[in-house]
Amino acid sequence: MGMMICEKHGRQSMAFTSPLIAAAIDNPSVARSINCVCRISIPFLEVWGDYLVDNIFIEENEISLPVDIDLKGAGWAEMVFEKLMPVCKQCLDDLQSMKLWPLE
Repeated sequence: MGMMICEKHGRQSMAFTSPLIAAAIDNPSVARSINCVCRISIPFLEVWGDYLVDNIFIEENEISLPVDIDLKGAGWAEMVFEKLMPVCKQCLDDLQSMKLWPLE
């Protein structure tokens, strides 16, 4: 993953997450609309990554869990990855530590 400059944490590793979770980092009240989150594993540029996504993102992108990339294909994985938002990994970890929703 790349690096980014976070206003709160300075230079940090970059993580990718769904747009709703990214919005909840800046405004935790947004988290109320999230029922649950889970990690999906998909390849991008031939590297597998684990990404934290919410139930709405899963439904909108018709993701079945566990993700079977052999059925979906690389083009599908790229399309899903392009919808993820880059965030500060420490901010994402801090949000997760608040335990605002169940992790499945």
